[in-house]
Amino acid sequence: MIRDAFVAAQHYQATERTRPRRANRSSATWHWKPWRACWTGNCCGTSTPHRADDIATAIALSEEFGYRLVVNHGTEGHLLADVLAEKNIPVIFGPMFTARVKVELRNRTMRAAGIMSKAGVKVAITTDHPVVPIHFLVHQATLAVKEGMDRAEALRALTVNPAEILRLDDQVGALKPGLDGGCRCLVGGSA
Repeated sequence: MIRDAFVAAQHYQATERTRPRRANRSSATWHWKPWRACWTGNCCGTSTPHRADDIATAIALSEEFGYRLVVNHGTEGHLLADVLAEKNIPVIFGPMFTARVKVELRNRTMRAAGIMSKAGVKVAITTDHPVVPIHFLVHQATLAVKEGMDRAEALRALTVNPAEILRLDDQVGALKPGLDGGCRCLVGGSA
């Protein structure tokens, strides 16, 4: 289904110049406009796979259609850590404080963030608020450290990394002159 949608969007973009221009644009134009942003580099394609096979599919689609991929959740990302690092695909990992209520979470490990980080994957930690309340974000980072993630990397996973992943690091993510030092939250919920 995803591939079909990308193909349809590409077709729409390829034929857009040949269609007569109307004063009142159709809803189809607005439907396909966000897809165009993926190919121009103005946005990233986020995918929310948990399982390694779904992550691999997301990678294949991003390579086939040429968009920048960010993996959100990435429960089994540790199984593909070397591939994610090699392809420079960041992972917004979490939430960590949930029950294994669905089959996709069966192989979840609290060590995953540390494994991916050590392999060279840019990792951000999320609570997926309101799934896990945002005020538990620091506790998820603490758990990641307890399970093997470097302390400095855990701090980066809450600050600099999400800002860089979202391409907002010119505005937030660190305490330094010129950046917003306020309490903008980049991870945890809708970033």
